Amino acid sequence: MVRKIHLIYRRIPNRILEREDELIADLGDIIVAKSKFEGMITPLFVNGAKVIDNG
Repeated sequence: MVRKIHLIYRRIPNRILEREDELIADLGDIIVAKSKFEGMITPLFVNGAKVIDNG
């Protein structure tokens, strides 16, 4: 059985990406999820760190 996690990414300016990703591990304060992003035209930052760069 594949466990899913509901994630919401807030992006600037005023964009929200909401998705269901496969949960790999829940380590308490750290969650590991498997996801695939396609068609994004701007970098994705999470807590100020760039996690996806499309350039």
